[in-house]
Amino acid sequence: MPPDFLNTRLVTAKGFGPGDSKAPEASDDLETILEKEDTRTRKKVIRRDVAETGRRKSEVERDLNEIIATLEDERRLAEEKLTRFAEVREMVSTLPDNVDEKGLFEVKRAIREAHMEMVKHHRDSLAEDGAPAINPAEAWMELSFSALTKAGLALTWPLILAIFLAAGVIAAVLYLLFGV
Repeated sequence: MPPDFLNTRLVTAKGFGPGDSKAPEASDDLETILEKEDTRTRKKVIRRDVAETGRRKSEVERDLNEIIATLEDERRLAEEKLTRFAEVREMVSTLPDNVDEKGLFEVKRAIREAHMEMVKHHRDSLAEDGAPAINPAEAWMELSFSALTKAGLALTWPLILAIFLAAGVIAAVLYLLFGV
């Protein structure tokens, strides 16, 4: 339907002109036209709303399916972690309190493994909480000049000390050899 449909119908309708005596018939025709156009507009809006509702429903279903899949994966991972930590706790609780020299190595190894599991868990939980990962290259870029100077001095003073000690040793050897 062309956008100027209503205007075209009004201009060409009987009784629209000023000299026509059929004004009541023209108003009935106008009301009929307006009702038809209103009905078409409502149907068009309803079709558009139905299409939009269907599209939105499919989007919501897709998003809900993704969330459910993610939560199921998280639950599976949590169950695996729970099982692993229960095994580690059982291993640590079965360690003897008084250890002789032969069993010391095994006890230390078991405690170290348990500690490493805890460290991995804390690291993973920090990453999950949104803690920013520290990139060493970016960390150095954010330091001020004075902080970089202090870090450079802290890293090079052992080398400087070694050079001075070597020079002192060489000077002492040359003094003893040549008596200069």
